[in-house]
Amino acid sequence: MQPDQRGINTDHLPILTELNLNANIAPEEEIHNFQNVDWAEFRKELSIQLAKLLLPTPIVNQRQLDKACDSLTKAIQHTIISEVLVSTIMPKSKRWWMKELTQLCWLANKLGRQSYDKQHDKGHNIHKKHDVAAKNYCRILEQTKWQHWRDWLEKGKDLDIWTAHQLTTQAWGDGGKTRIPTLVYKVGKVETLANSNSDKGRVLAKVFFPDKPPAEAI
Repeated sequence: MQPDQRGINTDHLPILTELNLNANIAPEEEIHNFQNVDWAEFRKELSIQLAKLLLPTPIVNQRQLDKACDSLTKAIQHTIISEVLVSTIMPKSKRWWMKELTQLCWLANKLGRQSYDKQHDKGHNIHKKHDVAAKNYCRILEQTKWQHWRDWLEKGKDLDIWTAHQLTTQAWGDGGKTRIPTLVYKVGKVETLANSNSDKGRVLAKVFFPDKPPAEAI
């Protein structure tokens, strides 16, 4: 607050509010896109790489086991690098999106444009085709998101469990925090934390509605 800037004949105090609007942006990440793999070509390339390995022999010691595992791992990794495309995951990427959804969306939009061209012919068959394609796209879209959410929960680690709890318990909104964070205030020169709702309310009330200053002696 700036009590010295209070206006004449007013009981309102100017309040300076500092907002931290910095948002943590997820960095771009490159990953192998296994959803769009041509598995026939993948198996073909893997067979070529496995054929380059030595003939199978009985493993009798740890050194032979390590060497065999290393050779097999290199063959699989070489096949992945050769046959699996690399996709860039950006902050706004939909990790549940699939190639089939792109095709269904393209088909629904195409039929939508054709249906718009025939908007004066209500009995044209294109309207029914567009309606079926749009509903099919929406149905597959919801199923894909639901399956992605279920897979994430089943494979989640400890940190993911707390994240899921926060997502499912917070109120609907724009994604902002649904509670006031812990407040830090001073009692004299000692910093104190306000954790409970009652303490936060008391601190905010005291800041926004301070005690009336004593009347100046005339």
